[in-house]
Amino acid sequence: MRVNKKMINILPILLKRLSDGQSLSTSKLSDEFNIPTKTIQDNINKHLKKLYPDNIMFSKSTNQWYSTKNFLSETLLTAEEIITMDILEEHSSGFGKEFNTMTRILFNRFKKRASFEIYKKTNFEKIDKKNNPKFALIKNAINKKQTLVCKYNNKHRIIYPLKIVMFDGYWYALVYDKNDEKIKTFHLKSIENIEYKGAHFNIPDNDIMDKLNSAINAHFNEIEQMKDISQYFSIMSGPSVASTNIGFYKSNLKLENLITSSDKHNLCSIEESKVINFSTSNYLGLGQHEEVVNAAKDALTTYGTGSNGSPILSGYYKLHHRLEKKLSDVHDYDDTILVSSGFMANIIVFTTLFSKDDTVFLEKNSHGSIIMGAKLSGAKIKLFEENDITHLEKLLKNDKSNNKLIVTCGVFSMSGKITNLPMIVKLAKKYNCLTMLDDAHAFGIIGTNGFGTAEYHGLRSSDIDIHVGTLSKSLSSSGGYICAKQEIIRFLRLKALPYILSASVPPAIVAGAVKSLEIIKKNGKELSDCLIKKQKFFKEELLKNNIEAIGDSAIVIIPINDTEKTLKISKFLHEKKIYANGIIPPGVRKGQERIRFNITLTHTLDELKHTVKIIKKAFEL
Repeated sequence: MRVNKKMINILPILLKRLSDGQSLSTSKLSDEFNIPTKTIQDNINKHLKKLYPDNIMFSKSTNQWYSTKNFLSETLLTAEEIITMDILEEHSSGFGKEFNTMTRILFNRFKKRASFEIYKKTNFEKIDKKNNPKFALIKNAINKKQTLVCKYNNKHRIIYPLKIVMFDGYWYALVYDKNDEKIKTFHLKSIENIEYKGAHFNIPDNDIMDKLNSAINAHFNEIEQMKDISQYFSIMSGPSVASTNIGFYKSNLKLENLITSSDKHNLCSIEESKVINFSTSNYLGLGQHEEVVNAAKDALTTYGTGSNGSPILSGYYKLHHRLEKKLSDVHDYDDTILVSSGFMANIIVFTTLFSKDDTVFLEKNSHGSIIMGAKLSGAKIKLFEENDITHLEKLLKNDKSNNKLIVTCGVFSMSGKITNLPMIVKLAKKYNCLTMLDDAHAFGIIGTNGFGTAEYHGLRSSDIDIHVGTLSKSLSSSGGYICAKQEIIRFLRLKALPYILSASVPPAIVAGAVKSLEIIKKNGKELSDCLIKKQKFFKEELLKNNIEAIGDSAIVIIPINDTEKTLKISKFLHEKKIYANGIIPPGVRKGQERIRFNITLTHTLDELKHTVKIIKKAFEL
């Protein structure tokens, strides 16, 4: 079935409404858009439901479409989840619109769904608290810290009741089950033959309270973090997050700019209009370096345009092996694996090495590939503020996972700040965690010889378990890589499907990266020192003109904190031949919009001065 012509423009609107938690009545939509009810129903079912089978559903009883944000499970919950729901009930008024999204994320694994009415005082299980013997017995045992014997699910149990809570209209007792030595939830109606046994069974109060507090802290921290990570989950479920209040779908804003030429002096042409390029990651200008270009040309003549196969078939050339060895040498690791992109490198690490039994600790401003990789792995995600070591340690203290990974970026792409790697390494050793460093925006830029964050802080490779890098920035090529111990890299070669099933990086690209790496290894200190001086000059010029600017590496960030204003300033800069893109959601969280300037070695001081003048005019509009 083809999409009805009228429905082409309406489907994005409906998807946006669903993502905002609205229900859709087909009869009301028919009146609103003057389209037959059956046409609307068929198109939603055929196209939106097909695209998002786990996010959109239809209720026959109400004849309405809902998103999963409006549904919760009726199934029995674990003790920790009951506690969490109790907390949610107490604090729900402060969560606002985010609340539906948070509950969906927290309970998305439940199979049965019920309409989101858990806090409306209707259809609740009728229990007279004062006169109900069962309720009174359990409540009294809680107050007096007494043990009970009872029958539950046809089994005799010895329990120490801790709390009585209501969820979705039903009463549950949160108990410590002596038989299994676990905290459990018992549906109050199913508890039978209750009798007092006496004082609690030699389980110290603080032991039980530690278990309760641990559960509460873990889930409450998770709830707090959902406001920050829900946007990334939304990105993975569809494009609805891009529908901003300025009409993203209807706007004429171009999603890609057509580059028609680029030269060694950091000028490029966008649709024949010459501009100063501040969006490139060619930090050291090696993309047009004569030796690099000639190396790529020679490989192109020798090997052709592509690799013609995956690394384990026919796509692994001597050039690939040579680059891997050189990267291992520069970063001082046992081995390196070369992959198709830096984004894919992060996906491979998470999905191959980690699973649902592990916990990963990520900074809130982590690159989208890190967030997505962590999500795809199924591991528990704990977010901490950028460079907030106190926050990180608090999360580590409360986590009981056997396998933990702390992930950080050497230089944060959305702030230009350098990570506090020594403290992260110190905490990792203290709490027995693995460490992972994404050094995409640091290599070639910081460090005594331009070798990146570890060198900058005087750390060794043995301090960082997994090092992820890219060829697309200072190395001016395309691809990504992972450095680690030999056994880890060997495991990735054998198990990482994106590596096994993808064509390798073309030899000509690899040859260019090899030559770039040789240049950095030989002249890294001189190149990085010169680049940092230019970045500091640009940043200081902005501050002199009362324009807020942050960043400690090659990146300079101008915070705007408003989507419409960011797009307006970015458009003005483009019109004035300054190519610096505004960063808006989902690239950053709402309220953290900004314009990013990547300073490169090929920018001249006159270009930087001129750009500051144009930026000042933009802020005066």
